[in-house]
Amino acid sequence: MSVQQYDEIGEAFEGFKSLPLMRYGDAPRREVYEECLRAAGFSAVEWVPLQVSDAGIREFGADFWADLVANPPLELLR
Repeated sequence: MSVQQYDEIGEAFEGFKSLPLMRYGDAPRREVYEECLRAAGFSAVEWVPLQVSDAGIREFGADFWADLVANPPLELLR
């Protein structure tokens, strides 16, 4: 990439400098979800860790899932 091309790209994105930076995949904090759900009328908000079904344990065995159970990669709302 030449210096001129770099400068042209910089000029094209000049207007975006004042926008807040949000990386792809960022999600609001739990408190934000909870506050919004309560404002929408939900009275009970419960975070539930990802769980392995009995069928999954039967098929692959508990040892296969041990790391996932010990360190759930995400939690869901119920």
